[in-house]
Amino acid sequence: MLPFNAKDMKKTMIIHMASLLMLSGCSDVLDVAPDGIITLEQVFTDNDKVAAYLNSCYNYVPAKGNWYYFVTSVPTALSDEGWDADDCVGMRVVQYYNGNVSPGGDPLYEDGSNMKTGTYWQYYWTGIRKCSVFLSQIDNAAVNSENDRQRWKAEAYVLRAYYYMELLKWYGASFPVNKNPYEVNQDFTQLRPAPYGEIVQFIIADCDAALEIEELPWRIVTEAEKMRITKAIAEAIKSKSVLFAVSPRYDDGTYTTGQAYQINKQSLQHLRDNGYELFNRDNTFMSASVYTDPYMDTFEGANKQARINAVGANKEYFCNWADYAPNPRDRETIWQHQQPQDRQWLVASPFGNYKCGVCPTQEYVDAFEITDGAVAYPLLDLSRPYNDVDEPTHLLPNYNPLALNLYDEQNPYKNRDPRFYATIYYHGSKRFIVGENQWTTIYTDVGDQKFGIRPGSSDAYRTFTRTGYYAQKFLHPTEGQHDLSYYGAGWKLFRLGEIILNTAELAVEAGHPAEATPLLNEIRRRSAMPEITGNAGDQATMRLLVRQERRIELGFEEVRYFDVRRWLEKGDDKDLSATDKWITAMEITDVSPTQNHSMHTFVRRPARENPRECYASKFLFMPIPLDEATRLEVITGVHWQTPGW
Repeated sequence: MLPFNAKDMKKTMIIHMASLLMLSGCSDVLDVAPDGIITLEQVFTDNDKVAAYLNSCYNYVPAKGNWYYFVTSVPTALSDEGWDADDCVGMRVVQYYNGNVSPGGDPLYEDGSNMKTGTYWQYYWTGIRKCSVFLSQIDNAAVNSENDRQRWKAEAYVLRAYYYMELLKWYGASFPVNKNPYEVNQDFTQLRPAPYGEIVQFIIADCDAALEIEELPWRIVTEAEKMRITKAIAEAIKSKSVLFAVSPRYDDGTYTTGQAYQINKQSLQHLRDNGYELFNRDNTFMSASVYTDPYMDTFEGANKQARINAVGANKEYFCNWADYAPNPRDRETIWQHQQPQDRQWLVASPFGNYKCGVCPTQEYVDAFEITDGAVAYPLLDLSRPYNDVDEPTHLLPNYNPLALNLYDEQNPYKNRDPRFYATIYYHGSKRFIVGENQWTTIYTDVGDQKFGIRPGSSDAYRTFTRTGYYAQKFLHPTEGQHDLSYYGAGWKLFRLGEIILNTAELAVEAGHPAEATPLLNEIRRRSAMPEITGNAGDQATMRLLVRQERRIELGFEEVRYFDVRRWLEKGDDKDLSATDKWITAMEITDVSPTQNHSMHTFVRRPARENPRECYASKFLFMPIPLDEATRLEVITGVHWQTPGW
């Protein structure tokens, strides 16, 4: 058993060299053992120290969620899903909004988990280094059990693949790959960045090496081993990395869409064969009437109870820890971080609380379909959602004519996809306050003293929404007070729902749109959404529907940030202006004669007067830390920095 909560026993040494193995300034190259006394070779002559060294390889798995610096969900705040209410404070994400950033201003570092200093770039390279050292030693290491030797080797393969995949997602193909640890006397002048597809090949090869090892399990079944690597994680990494490899922005011909589709189909089937399935249980929350009541009056039309249950199922899934048992309640989660999510925020009174965090945007709200339980339609025309002419301000929605029979602009939150009610606190939604034993209604109209929309004019205003909405997806429905701040379930790094949608996307891109339809409908059935019919043979339509379903199902899960980037076509002139330049809010005004919230006007407006400045092409990837890029260029003569930085 590995002591996953044990302190990393490896003593690091600061080496000022321009080599990728020391991109964080930390390295094992001096062969300093975990206790600083014995050599690295001696570490691998002792079973317990071998286990402890592998344990240290896990220390760089990110906690994600709200564990980024200052409890801000960075990928959500920098996508068109969210707006950070810290915009009045000048935090690093807000510097991105204003365009005041440099390669020294990377916001990707976590606060409170293992990543207390440094950036993802530094930590992932440290993790890769440790995994490579472990793999170079494990075959001849002193291990009490051959079973353990094989399993530990497989875990190191998958961890290394994961760290490489994360680097590729955030920084692009700005680095080489190497199965062996770099040495001090290596000729670093010959280092060169590897092509995108080559890096993905390396990632998949590591995963395949692990999958061939019989001793690696498919699922963790005991609490004592939570977060350990499984074959399911290897399949999930393969699914995601090859999807990225054939996406329009990154496709370099290494894989065809047909090959990527077959890899995903096989990974998905292997997961199903080994007991992974979508989460559908809703009896934990739904047994409490305090949770069901608000939605009883929300839904009209067919399948009312099924839609209510779907809200419960979504809330139960995202607000609870995955369980570890031979017959688990949660069969969807593939890998969950053991670190609980940092605080989720919901304000209750002016100036009296801390912050409300990242608020959902009107663009994200627009993504949720209109349904009466029997039929469902996208609210907007998916091919051109807004009637922008000169600027993509998103103020003129291009409504889908089929949706207008079910949609009322002055009652815009009626008849929406059940996932909307489990994901977003909107004007008129309710929350049960346990400490007060009563419901409270969340009014986000201008002037409401508890929840009303406010501009970011000073530090005190960080408690108010900028967009007219608050995040709900990971907020437990029956815990806490108005000003809820608590530690929730760990971040789900991979889940089956994403793998299903990866496979559906590749089915469309490989020219098999009909095969995407049942996959989309599997996701939709879980949320009591009417099934898609009549578009199975239309590749263009199915492409739009798959992308729409990803946006809804995977919202606030660090997916949209990457999707809008990888879907861009190649070209230096391609940027994020269509999606990320202008972010809009819903300004609601109470116009009832007695100001009792009985009459309102709903007007779309920009979240602030000026656009966000983080839409230029250079923002497609994060910058390599300035000192690292500079040293590498001096040594190799190659420009390593992310394009545009």
